[in-house]
Amino acid sequence: MPPIYPTTEYPNVGPFMAPEQKIFKGTVLCGIGVADPSHIDDLTKPRSATNELAVEVLRRMLDPHGWKVETIYFDSRYTYHIDCLVALLEEGLMAYPKGSLWTELPEEFKDWEVIDVSMEDHKLGAENSVVLSDKRLVIAEGTEGFKKQLEDRGWRLVEVPYSTIWSTFGSGPLCSTFAFWRES
Repeated sequence: MPPIYPTTEYPNVGPFMAPEQKIFKGTVLCGIGVADPSHIDDLTKPRSATNELAVEVLRRMLDPHGWKVETIYFDSRYTYHIDCLVALLEEGLMAYPKGSLWTELPEEFKDWEVIDVSMEDHKLGAENSVVLSDKRLVIAEGTEGFKKQLEDRGWRLVEVPYSTIWSTFGSGPLCSTFAFWRES
């Protein structure tokens, strides 16, 4: 289990991974947050909620089953978990604040359209939303710019009041739900 937030006071050396990876069609996308791109190759620097050792353990576990495990590094000053930064909405469409990733997206996602989430909407937890079905999404209330971009693409949104929970715990609707399987 990872520390609740990055710290240098109590280093966690063992494999640790928060359970918020992004999964899409046989690919697991793991995000590792670091405060500066120079920290990517310096394993003595703090990681946000997942470290390289845990990603490698996951890769070895899933490889025999035909799954790919990919890693991206993100700016941990935006958030501590990848699910609070990157939203995989549907095949070909994702959302995150441009400039928040330190590394390139894996090949599977390079051609996808990216909705550039504003800092105002990001700070309200816009990306930590729950896809219910094709073009239906549970989203944090108040994320007006993100909401408009989705509605312009034909999405139907269910807004929920999450500002108190987000500001207290940094968790949005996705963090408050169980994982579920959906066909589309």
